[in-house]
This record gives sequence, structure tokens and C-alpha cells, in this order.
Amino acid sequence: MNGIITAKVDNKGRLALPLDLRRLLHIKPGDIFFIKPEKNEILRLARAENPFDKLAKQATKDGKA
Repeated sequence: MNGIITAKVDNKGRLALPLDLRRLLHIKPGDIFFIKPEKNEILRLARAENPFDKLAKQATKDGKA
């Protein structure tokens, strides 16, 4: 997927991400994102990662080594 992706805001202010984008970025229901407004009406999104999930992944990785 490349180029510009469009999404529409509904009457409750929700923005739906297209399925292709969710698949590409492995976005699942319940995922949390930080949103930072920037200059020129740009929004920067960053996935918020649960620190306990990160620790569990590292512990699993270390256990297999």
C-alpha cells in the first residue's frame, strides 16, 4: 500500500482506519495510539505499547536463548 489513504470522521468524531491499513500495520481492536497535533493541521500517530507486554516479549525471547 502506498500513496494517500482517506478516512472519514463520523458524527461522533470517530475516525475509521481502512482495513488495508490496519492489516499493513497490524492494528487490532483495542490498540491505543498517542495523537500529537503538529503544524499545518498534521496529526502524528504513535502506537502506545503496554510496558508489561514489552517485558513479557523480552522475557520470552531471553528464555529461548
